[in-house]
Amino acid sequence: MIALARACLACIALGTGWANWTVLATHPFAQPFVERGSHEIDLAVDAALARQVDADWIARRLERELSEADLEGARQTAALARQRDLPIAPEQAAALDALERAETGLAACAGCAADPATCPDLDLVLKCNLPVELTPLGDIGALARAGRDWATGDKIDRVDVALATAGLSASALALVSGGSSLTVKAGSATLRTARRARALSRPMEAYLARTLPALLHLDALPRVATGRAPAEALIDTARAAALGRMADDVVRLAGNTSRADALALMRYADGPDDVARLARVSDAVGEGTRPALHALGKARVFRLMTRLSDLALLAIGLIGLLLAQLLSLVLFALRRALPKPARRRPRRRIEPTVRPGGQPAPPRP
Repeated sequence: MIALARACLACIALGTGWANWTVLATHPFAQPFVERGSHEIDLAVDAALARQVDADWIARRLERELSEADLEGARQTAALARQRDLPIAPEQAAALDALERAETGLAACAGCAADPATCPDLDLVLKCNLPVELTPLGDIGALARAGRDWATGDKIDRVDVALATAGLSASALALVSGGSSLTVKAGSATLRTARRARALSRPMEAYLARTLPALLHLDALPRVATGRAPAEALIDTARAAALGRMADDVVRLAGNTSRADALALMRYADGPDDVARLARVSDAVGEGTRPALHALGKARVFRLMTRLSDLALLAIGLIGLLLAQLLSLVLFALRRALPKPARRRPRRRIEPTVRPGGQPAPPRP
């Protein structure tokens, strides 16, 4: 029976070793993380918010943002409280309403229309500036500013000019492309408005400054005008394709949330890859994307988009099982190698020769 048990244990160890060899041969740790689906992302973000956000967190966050007159942050915290069905103190709600009235009046809207950088809140940029920028008038205004800077000898904002040129080109091609180029127009207008409102991160600013000025090959203009080169020679097709993909992601982000949210969420993007990730999060979370990023931060939300692959989890489990079995075999071998302790002989009991009372004991047979 003991031999049969040992044979079974050996077969189990061999089977585990073979399973480890088979799974590890597929290189499960070459790409251990996989992208979650939209439903999984929604569940992961909701679980993270449930662990972090409660009534005390809302009260502390609102207190800090109202004391700093941070209208945008206070709005997102209040939106998160409504989303999680958490109460807001009446005095904090009244303070938020007062801050809204103070910073969203007609004078503030006029200032946002003239200069988005002066806006206290990106929702005002949406209402007072972005509608104009989404029309060709916004692109013409950007080119007019560049012409004024050139005439006065000031430095021309080549990124603004490139985005305006892309927007005008997309508007002109709208009829030919069946309206598909309007996505590029909307994306470039949103990027230009976010940049003027200082709603872009420094890495994104650097990316645009590095990529967009090289989008147009103005040195090829004489050859194109004389017919010696095709019109495509004016545009760097690779950079134009990258801009088009990012514009699609920006429009998708705005469609899943809102245009104001898309402007605000561009602060979390360091490049086109981050814009694509934000669009994927908005596919799953929808209008809760901006409050979720406000509460959890970009790094944590992006980590929630991935998980360990099933193959990597299987490999980890098999490796743990094999190590446990090897440890059991080593302990068994060590126990067998140790010398057995000598068995102690039982002590003989000596019968008394005299009974109690002085009577001699009977002889033992």
